[in-house]
Amino acid sequence: MSLHRHREGHKSMVHVRPGIDSIKLYVPGRATTGLSEIGELPYVPLASNESPFAPLPSVVKAIEEVVGKLNRYPDPGVYALREALAAELDVPLAQVAVGAGSMTLCLQAVLSTCGAGDELMFASPSYEGYPLLASVAGATAVKIPLRDGAHDLDAMAEAVTDRTRAIFICNPNNPTGSTVEAQRIERFVEEVRDDILILIDEAYAEFMGDPIKTVGLSLVRRHANVVSLRTFSKAHGLAGLRVGYLVGQPAVVEVVQRSHMPFNTNTLAQAAAIASLKDRDGLAARLAEVRTERAFVLDGLRQLGLPVRDTFTNFAWLDLGDQAEAFAAEMGRHGVLVRPLPPHGVRITLGDRVANERALATVATVLATFERDLSPA
Repeated sequence: MSLHRHREGHKSMVHVRPGIDSIKLYVPGRATTGLSEIGELPYVPLASNESPFAPLPSVVKAIEEVVGKLNRYPDPGVYALREALAAELDVPLAQVAVGAGSMTLCLQAVLSTCGAGDELMFASPSYEGYPLLASVAGATAVKIPLRDGAHDLDAMAEAVTDRTRAIFICNPNNPTGSTVEAQRIERFVEEVRDDILILIDEAYAEFMGDPIKTVGLSLVRRHANVVSLRTFSKAHGLAGLRVGYLVGQPAVVEVVQRSHMPFNTNTLAQAAAIASLKDRDGLAARLAEVRTERAFVLDGLRQLGLPVRDTFTNFAWLDLGDQAEAFAAEMGRHGVLVRPLPPHGVRITLGDRVANERALATVATVLATFERDLSPA
């Protein structure tokens, strides 16, 4: 097809690959940039699962030390960071790939396994980037509804066809915060064909407890078709620098890296990630604070009568069904930005105590304005 555009009175034609025009753009959580304050109060950004904490002092120092080197390209092999990750995870260097956020590595993995006519499977609702990955690859997205808020691995196993090429398991799941037991995931891996790539997306794994020992890493050691995806955006609080990593068997990592774009992990991101890995005590203290705030927010929401599940992440999930959009809009009018995911519910990121107190107070105010019962749809 051809794309017609008008620019300053001139007409140009650009050939567009079939299927591109049908891709639905990813819609990020609403940011506070460009928004004025609500009276004397600033907007509270609780829509994108960001850390409420500034980077650790050790991380800031590491960034300052490399600022003077920005005239040079970043290390294209990301060797120092990969070596630090390999040592931390106790895996060989060849099993670690790094990219500009774990989403970049997700895309590389999907492009390496899926094409036109192939199927990419994932739960629904789950991370909103998965359908975009399928569209970009030209694959068919196969969405399997959650059961009781969690992955229905039985249904996913039954939905596998001879065209299934890759399956995402988001654990803990974004946006519901639910988890699947390690034994059940391993049984699922053993149930499906071993030529299907199983991607365990563990962006929120640090919030579950041990930041190193994860379900994905354990499975990678025993299954050649499993990879674990992790990020420095959430627990490490480096969302603005975009750095994530993938762990898998060397043969799979090598295939995924074939679609890697050179120099896509910048110098600041590499230095910051290494420093954050080293500062275990600093990370542990922040994770402890997140757990404290999580208990505070969940208790507060339940006292307001809202249907709230336990979560193992840095966010809370409200099963509000079709009322999600209206609820989030009303929260936004009161200066608290949350993420609506209709027709399923609303996700509220955990902030610091000040932000969380304001969020709970705003939820109480919003509930008072709703005539309908905010119970699960």
